[in-house]
Order: sequence, then C-alpha cells, then structure tokens
Amino acid sequence: GKDKTDKVDKADKIGKDKTDKTDKADKMGKDKTDKTDKADKMGKDKVDKTDKADKMGKDKIDKTDKADKMGKDKTDKVDKADKIGKDKTDKKDRADKMGKD
Repeated sequence: GKDKTDKVDKADKIGKDKTDKTDKADKMGKDKTDKTDKADKMGKDKVDKTDKADKMGKDKIDKTDKADKMGKDKTDKVDKADKIGKDKTDKKDRADKMGKD
C-alpha cells in the first residue's frame, strides 16, 4: 500500500515538474515577446531618428539653396555694378571722343 502511495506521489511530483517546465516555457515565451517589443520600439526609434536626420538633411539642402541664391544675388549685384562701371567708361570714352572731334 505504501509503495502504491509513493508511486502516486512520484507521479504527482512528475506532473508538478511538467507544470513548472510549462510555466518556465511560458515565462521564456513572455521574455521573448518583451524582447521583440523592445526591438520593435528600438526599430521605431531608429526610424524616428532617420526621419529627423532626413529632415535635418533637407534643412541643410534648403540652407545651401538659400546660400546659393544669396550668392547668385551677390553676383547679380556685382554684374550690375560692372555694367554701371562700363556705362560710365563708355560715357567717358564718348566725351573723350567728342573732345577729340
């Protein structure tokens, strides 16, 4: 009778071990999910940072375009000044020519 009880106890213990292992597996499964969530979040952060970098890159391009435009304006003004200078010279040459005549 005692042997029978021992065997039943042993079976119960094995059954309990099985449950423990399942619990452990569940916990590991949960850990896996947590890690995946964390990886997803990190992936999202990466995308956010990339978006931010893209925006900053765009801002940089905008600033470069602006600088190019300002540079062009500067060139236009220099060209205008050169033209005015040339007109002045032309008038002087004309006056000289008229004086010479």
